[in-house]
Amino acid sequence: MKGNIFCIRYLPSGELLAIATTKNIQIYNPGTRKRVASFKAHIKRNLSLAWTPDGTRLLSGGIDPTIREWDSLTWQQVGLPWTGHTLDVSAIAIHPDGTLVASAGDNHVRLWRLSDRRNIGIFKPSSPLCSAITFSVDGGRHILSGDQDKISEWEIPKGAHTKIPPITTAYHACATGDLSTAEELLTQEIHTDTNDYTSYAHRSFVMARKHNWDHAFED
Repeated sequence: MKGNIFCIRYLPSGELLAIATTKNIQIYNPGTRKRVASFKAHIKRNLSLAWTPDGTRLLSGGIDPTIREWDSLTWQQVGLPWTGHTLDVSAIAIHPDGTLVASAGDNHVRLWRLSDRRNIGIFKPSSPLCSAITFSVDGGRHILSGDQDKISEWEIPKGAHTKIPPITTAYHACATGDLSTAEELLTQEIHTDTNDYTSYAHRSFVMARKHNWDHAFED
């Protein structure tokens, strides 16, 4: 293995080991110690890693500064890079229920919703640097970050864990005027199949109803 190692993370089941190095991300079978995958992820350095609880996705952070999502079956990138940080993404944590992601970088902590990759919160640590982050063990109701000699703690905003009832459809949500839920459901369908042009068209209609014309024209 060539290059510096910046982060090592086990798949929750223990079947795989992800390693972030200077040049790439490497995936190993810890039982055989054989490398099973290797792929380019971020420009210059790959700094941070986090697995989703179900093991279907690996998130990585880099010096670019973006967060990227990887399919653990194909090791292909899922969707576009997550943008918002302005400097290195030095640490990533995923909420125990798999719905939220916290990332540390550029002297800020950002809270994201995994389903649509949206930034739903920004926090300012007490330390000028922030190189570690985690969710609390009390059901993940708090985010903790730290560096040097200080640890900062924030309560997760109310509503961040809001889940869509399984029987809700995008059509039903749109018909009842719940445009945010319709948008989220259609976005999930698009992330599942990036060639689902029907969902793009439907989301464009939803965004037009929300008067978000730029997003509507993009779709």
